[in-house]
Amino acid sequence: MSKKIKYPAILIAHDLLSGQVIYWAGEKWEKEFSGAITANNDDDAGILENIAQKYISQNQVVDAELVSVNIIDNKITPEHFRVKIKVSGPTIIYGAI
Repeated sequence: MSKKIKYPAILIAHDLLSGQVIYWAGEKWEKEFSGAITANNDDDAGILENIAQKYISQNQVVDAELVSVNIIDNKITPEHFRVKIKVSGPTIIYGAI
């Protein structure tokens, strides 16, 4: 996760059991994007990276990464298209195939 990131950023991952996209909210993982806390500098990002590594090593999350976000009217909004898709939920109905 050591790629250069633009701030603010949030920590996003997939819950290993459910596969659901989750967001680090400061004390626990949340299912709601709006509950995520932001990293605003390299020190904050380092703390979030350590949290991610802890949960990865405990086999609780996968694909943890810091992603850049925008703050618009005091609300966190995704910056990148890929994150916008993750935030909006599954693109197929579970069990539809």
